[in-house]
Amino acid sequence: TQARTEFEVKRKLGGVLYKLQKRNPDLISEQEFSELVVRILDFMREDRMVDDANYAKTYVYQQSYSKSPKSRLAVKSFLMKKGIDRDILAQSLLEMSSEGESQAIEQHALKKLRILQARGYPPKVLKNKLVTYLASKGYGISGIFAVIDTKLDLS
Repeated sequence: TQARTEFEVKRKLGGVLYKLQKRNPDLISEQEFSELVVRILDFMREDRMVDDANYAKTYVYQQSYSKSPKSRLAVKSFLMKKGIDRDILAQSLLEMSSEGESQAIEQHALKKLRILQARGYPPKVLKNKLVTYLASKGYGISGIFAVIDTKLDLS
């Protein structure tokens, strides 16, 4: 089974309530349903079926060591959409190494550089296009310039 966050489980259960109330409005009240959701989530937490901290830690690890790693910003955005608490998110992002991010920037930059060089752009335009591309991928400007200035030859 796929790992889920508490937010996703709550949202799914909310959809179930909507369908139940649509079919039979007198079947269950919203307060009874809310209490039921709390009990279900408590049960799922006890059995570790739902563990937001572990979910975030696992996702960060997977993205850090992936064949095509994501930027810290992209990982943060994804986990926020999944409803991960800000404290858990901050703790998980600490585990992303800046070295890994610079490798990811370099990997993306080299791939894009090959494409841009094939089109015959001059070095200054290449650099601008690379910076724009990498920034759109969610990498920080300081990390982008560190990689471009030290590891890529744009002359």
